[in-house]
This record gives sequence, C-alpha cells and structure tokens, in this order.
Amino acid sequence: KSAGCLPGAGSAFWRASRMRAIQHMQETEQLRASWVRFAVAGATGILIGAVAVFSAIHAMESLWFLITCLLWWGVLMIDLGLHLGLMVNLETGEMQRSLGWPNRLTEIRGFCAVLVAWGAHWATQGSYVALVLVFGAAALTDLLDGWLARRGHASTRWGRPYDPFMGGIFFSAAALSLPGMASPNTEL
Repeated sequence: KSAGCLPGAGSAFWRASRMRAIQHMQETEQLRASWVRFAVAGATGILIGAVAVFSAIHAMESLWFLITCLLWWGVLMIDLGLHLGLMVNLETGEMQRSLGWPNRLTEIRGFCAVLVAWGAHWATQGSYVALVLVFGAAALTDLLDGWLARRGHASTRWGRPYDPFMGGIFFSAAALSLPGMASPNTEL
C-alpha cells in the first residue's frame, strides 16, 4: 500500500473507466450523439476562427493556428469520448443523456489553453484584444460551469475532478506563454 491506495489502483480505475466509456458509446445513442455534435461544433468554430485569423494576419500563421487548435481540440475530444462512462449524475446516480452545458463549458476552458498561447503571441505584435478575450472566456466558463452544475443538479463524476484540472491546464499554458511577451524593449 502506498498513500492509502493499492498499487495499480489508479490505472485500474482509468482502464475500467475507458472500457465503460466504450460500452456507453455503444449503448447510449443520445450521449454519443451529444459528444459528436459538440466535437463537430468545436471543429467548425475553429475553422471559422482560422478564417478570421487569415483575414487579419499572415496566411502561414493562420495555418499554424488551424493545425494547433484542431490538434488540441482532437486531444480534448478523444479524452472526453474515453471518459463518457463517467457522465453519471452525482445526486441521482443516473447516466447523463447528454454532455450538459457544465461539462461543455469545462472543455471550452481547457481549449482556451491553446488560445492563450496564441493570444500571448499576438500580444507581442501589439494586438492585446485576443488575449483579453481568452482570459474573459476562461473566467466566464469557470464561473458558469459550476453555477449551472449546482443550479441544475447536474454535477457528474467526470466534471467534479475535471473542472479544476482544466483550470490548471489553462493557467499552466498562461504561465508558460505570458513570460514570452516580456522583453527588454516591451512595456507591459
């Protein structure tokens, strides 16, 4: 025993979670459809964002924006898909029929991690609007997801640990990318 847990208990939990998620993907058509709609909507939003970047900034930068955003979105959606088995309501014990807005907002905040890096990059070129908008979106999603989960009695086994985890990813990305803005010639 280490730290009050049996050796390998954590990996066994996650392995069982993935197996259960695969079963739920096959059994729960509504939850799977909700996940697919969310993934497609996010990818569509990224494409629209890349077009906006293309119109405002250099074409090659737009391509890198598109690639990094789609890759990060893909990672988030695969992870979410593997953990659909954790979409169990903590109050009722029932399986959720859709992702629900609290869980969607948590994923969006996780996605903001790649956007904060791009916002910091553009801020070095004198455009701070994107960076301010990303921090505003992250703060808003952090406030709303918990409020909606509590108000709608929609807290899930997935959302409870993932909410602070996604916040940590966002702020870690911010902590890594924001110092790059400062140089001897830059006034903040």
